[in-house]
Amino acid sequence: MTISYEKYEEELKLFVSKWNSVYLDEQWKIGKKHTGLYAELKYLDETDNLWLHFFIIYSQSYAVPELWFNVYTPGSIQQRLPIEKAVRAPEFVSKCSEDEHRFLGIAFFYVDPCRILQAIQDSVKSCDPDYMLKWFMVASQVTRCRSPIELISSSSTSSSDNLSLDQTNQERI
Repeated sequence: MTISYEKYEEELKLFVSKWNSVYLDEQWKIGKKHTGLYAELKYLDETDNLWLHFFIIYSQSYAVPELWFNVYTPGSIQQRLPIEKAVRAPEFVSKCSEDEHRFLGIAFFYVDPCRILQAIQDSVKSCDPDYMLKWFMVASQVTRCRSPIELISSSSTSSSDNLSLDQTNQERI
């Protein structure tokens, strides 16, 4: 299940707007580069005392969003954590890859877009309302990013649908 770039832009703006209205201390910023529209989030997770850095970028190759991330220790020189410590749990290491960030030119991890496609293919369609929210709920399970469960109540879809989506796809990813 792919998504057109135009639909991606529309959904990304909607997702960022909803997220930013709920998580006031963790604000996504929208930007535009030669690769197109993207969203960036960087914040200090005070529970784990780690800097979390995320990007949502459209993949022209797969015609889907991709979730890129890094996790750093705080300090004057931020040290990037290895993948084993950057993901939520050890079993998620195989769900991620590492590559040079498309426009930053530094190493970043990303959640394998093929695995996300497999996980959501039966339950999320590109024409669904809140496509990006549903996609993010699945993609972010691998990372240390919060699950946007609070956004469900402000979403046009029912919370029970989203919860079953989250639980069903947890094993698939």
